[in-house]
Amino acid sequence: MGKQNSKLKPEMLDDLTSQTQFSPAEISEWYKGFCKDCPSGQLTVQEFQKIYGNFFPYGDASKFAEHVFRTFDVNSDGKSRFL
Repeated sequence: MGKQNSKLKPEMLDDLTSQTQFSPAEISEWYKGFCKDCPSGQLTVQEFQKIYGNFFPYGDASKFAEHVFRTFDVNSDGKSRFL
C-alpha cells in the first residue's frame, strides 16, 4: 500500500462518520492500524481468525470468526478491505 493510500479520502471519512457513532479521529486511528497490520490493504479469513482469536483466547472461535468475516467479505473473494 503506497503513500497515496495512507490516508482515508475525506468523502470516505465523512461517509463512515455519518453512518456510525464513531468520530473522525477514531475512524482515522483504526484505518492507520489496519494499514499497519494489513499493508496490502486486504485481510484474509486466516488473518482475521488470528486477530479475532486474540480477543477470545479461551476456546476455538474460528467458526464464529469465519461467519463474521463473510459479513465483511462483500464480494466473496476471500478478502476484506477497510472500505
